Amino acid sequence: MIRRLAVVSMVLFLAGCNVLSVATQHDPSISLAGYSRYDWMPVKVSAVRKTNPHREQMIKKLKSIVERELGAKGLRQSSTEPQLLISYYGHSQDKTLLYNEYGDYWGSRERYGAYSKGGGDSVGTWWARDGSIPSYEVETIDIVEGTVHIDLVDTQTLKAVWRAQISGSVDRKNAAMELEKSLVDVFSKYPPRR
Repeated sequence: MIRRLAVVSMVLFLAGCNVLSVATQHDPSISLAGYSRYDWMPVKVSAVRKTNPHREQMIKKLKSIVERELGAKGLRQSSTEPQLLISYYGHSQDKTLLYNEYGDYWGSRERYGAYSKGGGDSVGTWWARDGSIPSYEVETIDIVEGTVHIDLVDTQTLKAVWRAQISGSVDRKNAAMELEKSLVDVFSKYPPRR
């Protein structure tokens, strides 16, 4: 019973590690339906910043998904006459979560023959009073915790007309998949309904 509870609590705990919240804002005085062309805002790359292959991979994934989602909305990329510039920025931090489980070993006393009470040359009882063997297990989970902002900036006014924010924490193994699901969710809200 204790083991089942531990397994259920672990599943719920792991499910909680993949929690991203999404939010959008827009300027209600502007009709976003009038925009049809976009481009990416040039990024200033610092020579001091170390390149992180995981970060670069996530940026490529982010750009690919944004382009796909905007294309599905009828917007096309144009480096010569964009009406919108896409700016993105964010931060993340790698963390390791520890999950501790204390329970009873699933074996029975009879399984151990001489080590069990009354079984041959017993050398003593080294298990709990109920006959189970205490066990302690530690599991680590690598997560990424962070926030990503995406702004759509009007090229004429140079003001953000729409903003999305994705924040939370995810299991490192599922980070790309969770980012994609969140970006699809964010762009399902574009353009906002009046």
